[in-house]
Amino acid sequence: MREQRGQEESRETAVSGSSSGSRKSPASILLTVLFCLIPLAYCAIAAALMYGVSRSGIYPAGSDVTYHIHRADLVCRGLVSGNFWPSYDPLWYNGVEILRYWPPLTAYLMGFFELIRGGDSFGGYLLFIGVLYLLDAFSWYIIGAKSGRRFLGAFFGAVWFFLPVNMFVLFGEGNLPRALSTAFVPLLLFAVMEYMTAKRWGQLIAIAVFMALTVLCHLGYGGMVALGLLVFLLLYIAINRKAAGFLDVVLALVFGFALTGIWLVPSLVGGISNVDSSETMAGFFQSLALSLNPVRHYEQGLIPSYFGLVGFLLACFGLLFSNRKSAPGFLNGILVCLFSSTAFYPIFKALPGGQYLWMMRFFSFGVCCISIGFIYWKSLKKWMIVLVCVLTVADSLPSLYLALGKQENIQPADRFDEAQQGSMVDEAKAITKQRLLAFNEGAGGVIDAYLLSDWGGFTPTVFGAGWEASNTAANIAQLNRAANESDYGYMFDRSLDMGADTVLVRLGVIRDFQFQPENVVSSLDAAASSCGYKLYDSSDYIRIYHLSGAPDQWGTTAKYKGIAIGSQAFRVALNFPVFREVSSTNLNDFTYDDLKDYEVIYLAGFTYDDQEAAEELILKLSEHGVRVVISADGIPENHSSHNRNFLGVTCDEVKFENGFPELDTIDGLLDTTLFPNDHREWNTVTLDGLTDVWGTVEDDGLRLPFYGTGKNSNLIYVGLNLTMYYELTGDEQIGRLLSHVMDLSGSELPERTVVPLTVNLSDAGMTIESPEDGVNTGIAWHDMFSSADGKALAEENHLLYVDEGKTVITFTYPYLWQGIALSLAGLVLLTAFAAFKKKAADTGSAAGPCCEEPRIGL
Repeated sequence: MREQRGQEESRETAVSGSSSGSRKSPASILLTVLFCLIPLAYCAIAAALMYGVSRSGIYPAGSDVTYHIHRADLVCRGLVSGNFWPSYDPLWYNGVEILRYWPPLTAYLMGFFELIRGGDSFGGYLLFIGVLYLLDAFSWYIIGAKSGRRFLGAFFGAVWFFLPVNMFVLFGEGNLPRALSTAFVPLLLFAVMEYMTAKRWGQLIAIAVFMALTVLCHLGYGGMVALGLLVFLLLYIAINRKAAGFLDVVLALVFGFALTGIWLVPSLVGGISNVDSSETMAGFFQSLALSLNPVRHYEQGLIPSYFGLVGFLLACFGLLFSNRKSAPGFLNGILVCLFSSTAFYPIFKALPGGQYLWMMRFFSFGVCCISIGFIYWKSLKKWMIVLVCVLTVADSLPSLYLALGKQENIQPADRFDEAQQGSMVDEAKAITKQRLLAFNEGAGGVIDAYLLSDWGGFTPTVFGAGWEASNTAANIAQLNRAANESDYGYMFDRSLDMGADTVLVRLGVIRDFQFQPENVVSSLDAAASSCGYKLYDSSDYIRIYHLSGAPDQWGTTAKYKGIAIGSQAFRVALNFPVFREVSSTNLNDFTYDDLKDYEVIYLAGFTYDDQEAAEELILKLSEHGVRVVISADGIPENHSSHNRNFLGVTCDEVKFENGFPELDTIDGLLDTTLFPNDHREWNTVTLDGLTDVWGTVEDDGLRLPFYGTGKNSNLIYVGLNLTMYYELTGDEQIGRLLSHVMDLSGSELPERTVVPLTVNLSDAGMTIESPEDGVNTGIAWHDMFSSADGKALAEENHLLYVDEGKTVITFTYPYLWQGIALSLAGLVLLTAFAAFKKKAADTGSAAGPCCEEPRIGL
């Protein structure tokens, strides 16, 4: 087999060499002219595509598409006003750095197209679609020309945009940045192949540039592509037994990431690298019967994760019979498809960093690898090439529905107006002066966020889309939990905290509404009234509340009875809204003066740098009359002893199944409800070292303490993770026990006061005038805020606090010099590296064709 492949490669080289110096025949000239005319065909297809999409009746299509249209609008408005980096968007999430955490290339490209179309968002989108098709087409057109497979490359140029994996990304997910990256990935992979086979130094520049462009489209996908390329290189080395060039390519990829440093550094420091999770990851694995099912593909128009049966079979056939250049691409494509099956999910989940392996997102890269392998398979019979091309077109035809719909010619404005009918959004927006908070069931997704904030006039909102860019993500999650779990007092009190003067509640979000609708409505109205909100209007499934009498701009001050500290402290605030939530989990960040005026301190999932100092602080507070409640499940592990001990009380691990045994407490025997279905195994702790035991539970015949006091009566420990249990089940007995523990009522609310503010926003910053100190502005805190007059800026629970007088804030570009330094380092190192490789190639030019004068880039 290896000898046969080597002979095929020799024949390919011989044929290529013998024909290169011969005189071109009329047929050859005709083919060259035809090849040169193909770009005109591309332009015609792009124009027809834009026309077809404009009449589809479903455009702009995709679940996330309006998020990217929103960003394009921001950029377009910035370009018009002369603000070429609109770093701050006041419409979503109480103010958000929307260009910081999602790469800017797509937003600027779409914003420019929107500008060309006179500010027409949807016209800009159509132009983006047409240009994207041309970028895809010319990528493969160039690959075909450079590889000697002109017409096969031209064919892939014509169909690459329409392949199922790419169509779903663009028109199903509406992920425009990842769709744009598919225009650069083929050129990136081709540059890698060319360097590994011919060692032309100019390809290193191409690798770095195309890697940088991919990152500036979509950072997460750029990381996936880089990982996929590493696997591809390892397969290439294993099959060809040639490792030369591997490190060169890896360095070029690293330099590509470095080139984007001016954007990459603030993005990563801000936390976008932490947005993925294993829970989300689970949705990107599926049965191979779905990934390779063309029948279902035809039935549904396009299943979300159709890899493509024709491509997979081509890869299998090519792996057995093609040459060594093609085999790595074919094998890589096969592995991508196989590894996306549900059987591999537990394996990848257990790997370090495995939460980033969203395997079905590799589909486009896997198909690209197969296509590159097909390009390099030059010994394949022409009739087989034609057959594969015909089958590829047939396999892609159902995907056209995603772009073309039923050609109903319904325009986006009509669709969006229809979507708002019956939603009462227009009414809510009309009365909103400062900020709108809409609790909704998520059916509208990103489109719903766009309708609330952009459509029919701009309205700042508490929620939005693309939560990865939000500094108030924890606040948003809490509000959603409160709505889902019927914590009405928390819902409306924290709506005030977030500066919302209008609250729209779609009753479908309330967990209990389907069981007891009348009780839910009356409870909502009562909770809203207790926070100053009055019912403005309602329908059977929607209620609008408005903060009557509030000024146009305002903030709040609040007095809390308690403070909750730790990563799990959010749970107690839902049931006891009188607890203040704070950003820091570290006890060493707090002083005695910070905490001494609270009646209750709740610790759950707290941390410390100095355990002795943390224990001294908590003991001093408890001795001076502050009630300290410690959720034992959140006590950190001691760095030296590796046990979980705090102030003499030690945690012992225990597990219960289905439900707790009877709990024996000072309030009597408690027969609690069973665990929720998705928490049948309850891993928790009991306690050793309590001074007074207030509660025990039986396990294997032993009575284990789970509740009681420590060194004094104000130092109270609670095990069994009861706060989480109460949040999940709402068990009234546990609710009463926790009320006893806290010495608080779940119906108590903070003493919150509305304070009038004057806020003036500009492209460069904002000024805030406040009549008193310590006012929560309801504006999200960002590290891009800088005090222009030296006045201190304060942050608490991800929100901005100001003192009396005028506060002048300027918007800065965070980590600017660090980002510039990384970009410059990438540019300098890439230039030096390419120069070194060029010199080495020039010096060794007599050694053979692999060291010939290089072709720059592609």
